[in-house]
Amino acid sequence: MDDRFLFNALAYYGRDRLHTPGEPPLRIWVREAKPNNQAETTAPLTPAEGGRVVFAQAVNDYHAQTVADFAGVEGETRVGLRLDPRHTRDLTLFVASGFSPKPRVRHGPSKN
Repeated sequence: MDDRFLFNALAYYGRDRLHTPGEPPLRIWVREAKPNNQAETTAPLTPAEGGRVVFAQAVNDYHAQTVADFAGVEGETRVGLRLDPRHTRDLTLFVASGFSPKPRVRHGPSKN
């Protein structure tokens, strides 16, 4: 996935299932040149584990960059998950294979 809040929610509410032997690990896609939060530091998606993944994308602003990090993407589907009577979480789900992240440019303050 690409969102630390969703990652943390799944890590918490799915903790029993995620710790069952044989279940796939929960990982997060790192958008920038280095991790920027605890989820990206402790559970980054790596090429070794990115052979074939189910990807849950909450931040569609980075869709092109996300897809470019994989050799193939299929079955792209938009879903809306009802959180309560007034709120919905929109996600794009897809199966991706061949994770190979493109080089990232480091963002942040310049050193003068």
